[in-house]
Amino acid sequence: EIIASRLCDRSLRPLFPDQFRGETQVLSTVLSADGDSDLPVLAMNSAAAALHLSEIPWEGPLAAVRVGRIGGKLVALAGPKQMLQSDMDMVLSVSREGIVMLEGGAKEVPEADVVAALDFARAQLQPVLALMEAMRKAVGKPKIALAPAAAEPTYLAALVAKARPALDKALRTPEKHARRTAVQAAKQAALAELPTETEAKDAPAALNRLEERMVREAVAK
Repeated sequence: EIIASRLCDRSLRPLFPDQFRGETQVLSTVLSADGDSDLPVLAMNSAAAALHLSEIPWEGPLAAVRVGRIGGKLVALAGPKQMLQSDMDMVLSVSREGIVMLEGGAKEVPEADVVAALDFARAQLQPVLALMEAMRKAVGKPKIALAPAAAEPTYLAALVAKARPALDKALRTPEKHARRTAVQAAKQAALAELPTETEAKDAPAALNRLEERMVREAVAK
């Protein structure tokens, strides 16, 4: 249950708008099972469908699939018994824009085969995404309108620009614990220069966003 819930959470969470702050729970309950169905993947798809049809502001659709390779052939939505013969086990969630979440492993298969499996998964999920769009058009509720995100205050933009060089250096520290210490020191040094308590209140979140953005930029290079 914990693993299935995490698969759902890591798939659904990135598609909520940043300015949405409403507490939201998605509960998946197994009412019946045949013993050889992929329940976590079914939960991911049903949760995505529920959100996409609801009034909750959520940037779907999203669809999920488990991909295996049995006898050298890629298969989608194979049951647990079939997957015992698979040398690859990957669970993906996909939006119209691309892959949102990926988890899995393989028995030392070539990188090209993994890439082929990702392309295979995206192709398999296109009809599911189209079905969710059709369902939304037929019975979906109007989405709650959100106020546009407020522009970042000038002092936060200046803080982020000033903190970036020190934070960039800290993030390049090789050892994990030393890197964490260096990152915190860079943030504290930036915060110490803020003149008022009002500015200091919003600054830590801005620095955390900067750190996330810099890590993503470094990974994408």
